[in-house]
Amino acid sequence: MGWGRFDNSFIRGGGKTYAVGLLKEIGIIYNPNESNSIAMIERMHDVSDMFGMKIYTEKAADMQGIEKAILNLVKKGTDALFVNNDNNALQHLEIITKIATQNNIPVFVSDIDCLNKGALAVLGPDQYEIGRQAAEIVNRILSGEKPQQIPVESPNKVTKTVNVRVAEHFQIIYKQSSYEKFPL
Repeated sequence: MGWGRFDNSFIRGGGKTYAVGLLKEIGIIYNPNESNSIAMIERMHDVSDMFGMKIYTEKAADMQGIEKAILNLVKKGTDALFVNNDNNALQHLEIITKIATQNNIPVFVSDIDCLNKGALAVLGPDQYEIGRQAAEIVNRILSGEKPQQIPVESPNKVTKTVNVRVAEHFQIIYKQSSYEKFPL
């Protein structure tokens, strides 16, 4: 999972430190009807103790549940929100980032294509690069290699990028040499 790869030098500002290794309470909104989201939440709970983190989750199956879920996470004292690849959360990301920002809570995402919707930072695979990687596997199959002989691969390239505009809003200073900038 990409969120575990942030390093501890990530970003500091506004009286808080936003480094996944240093954040203690992460809020996640997910659709309880999406099995992939449930599996991701379970994996995150499994590894959260290694990072000294507490994971708070709120279910939201539709847009009406999103605002309530965010406000519940705020009440729990969430340091930041993390939006994984839950389709419902991604569809409503602009609403999530708007409400979270109004409550002084930054949003982290795992999909680089969502950074322009108000998230503070992304750490995740580049979907274009995943397509290229998949094409290489297809080429191996078309060249005669048996699919069962090709091992399952993880993404070769992980992107970590800070949204400069959002970082400025939160008065965050980040180690620029470690992160790509997403200028808006």
